[in-house]
Amino acid sequence: MRRKVGVTLVELLLVLAILGVVASIGFVNFRVLGNDVHNGAGQIAGGFKQARARAMATTSAYRVVRVSETALRAEFAVNCAAAEDAWTVDERFELRLEGAVTITSIDDPASGDVVLCFNSRGLSNSNPTITLTDREGRTATVEVFIGGAVDRR
Repeated sequence: MRRKVGVTLVELLLVLAILGVVASIGFVNFRVLGNDVHNGAGQIAGGFKQARARAMATTSAYRVVRVSETALRAEFAVNCAAAEDAWTVDERFELRLEGAVTITSIDDPASGDVVLCFNSRGLSNSNPTITLTDREGRTATVEVFIGGAVDRR
């Protein structure tokens, strides 16, 4: 008796399903996940949200300070009006922008390099708008509202 050589419909569907999964994984790895300035705005917005959450969790004031055109850090103290030498750098929080993204302007900062300060209730002492630019000239903005909400555009 001779055996017929071939594949069943179930085997064919199984192979197609496996190929679909492998292709979708490959597609995700090769596609661009967004541009640098958009990712930078997400980093900045996430950093502000993290600082606000820590201020409320520790019932202390957290301020975000501009270190350079590409970096921010957080510091904490008893309240936002604390003396300059009363602030302690939070070593767990340092935000460095990836790629060629820079902070080009900060409108309405709290003072000097201090971007803003969140009190223990999560309220901001200023309403800054941070503008980011990448090497291709694309821009994005992050705005922090007095109530603590963060808006990324």
